[in-house]
Amino acid sequence: MPSFQMGAIPVQIGGTTELGSFDALESMLDDMMQPVIRPKMATSDWQTVIGILQEMERGYFASSAGPDGQPWAPNRPRTVQKKGHGIILRETWELQNSLTGTNDKSIREIQPTMLEFGTNRPWAWLHQEGGRKVPQRQFLGMNDAAIDDVVNVVADAAVRLMFQ
Repeated sequence: MPSFQMGAIPVQIGGTTELGSFDALESMLDDMMQPVIRPKMATSDWQTVIGILQEMERGYFASSAGPDGQPWAPNRPRTVQKKGHGIILRETWELQNSLTGTNDKSIREIQPTMLEFGTNRPWAWLHQEGGRKVPQRQFLGMNDAAIDDVVNVVADAAVRLMFQ
């Protein structure tokens, strides 16, 4: 009958690590999983995500379309007459500039486990959601390409953290 003897457990991760018990292996695997369970990304990783989001916003404003690719509703003739142009969501450029750059109207709060990205313009939500007299013109939201890019940044950061 074969016998089992408790001893060192070799684990290959860029070399051989000798672990004295299954408890040690379990502890090592638990430590490796913490970045996946509770990711704490570096500020530089979040800055990369901010760059992706800003580029995504530039695309929305350049195409006058939202995350789903649907063009924004045109301004009403009366609005075009009042403004002197038909450019949508760019009367003062505050909204676009707060999302495509970083200024006193931008919201960029970075913490190890989250990023807050947006604008502090009080009227922005009205355009995002629409209202009684204002058609919905979504300018926030992630398109598929941005989602893929952000997932790659987060995944790369999690892998780096797992093997620190």
